[in-house]
Amino acid sequence: MELQSLGNLVSHRRCVAHVRCAWAGFLGKREERLQPHPLIVEASEKVAENILEELFTTVLDWSLADIAHQVDPADVVLTDHGIRRLILEVSTRLTQLDFHPEAMEAALRAAIAGP
Repeated sequence: MELQSLGNLVSHRRCVAHVRCAWAGFLGKREERLQPHPLIVEASEKVAENILEELFTTVLDWSLADIAHQVDPADVVLTDHGIRRLILEVSTRLTQLDFHPEAMEAALRAAIAGP
């Protein structure tokens, strides 16, 4: 096995170990955020965005500086050195885009177009 491949294995093992270690804490925080609030009927998109931010920063090791909120047209954008790596449109209405190809295509066109 080449030295480069061994390095990749070590990196992979460290990554997997970190995710396994951080996962239980993430699930606990997620559960807290999903607890009903006496003034709110259902979880908002902001709650979902906060859960995703928690996942990206505590489990997947993204920096808070790499996460941007409400970047038209996206709700959340992950960047790496200014390059968009992940664009998310968050919705708590599970069926909003289900079986509506036109709505999905419009969302994708908006994401591709960027701000």
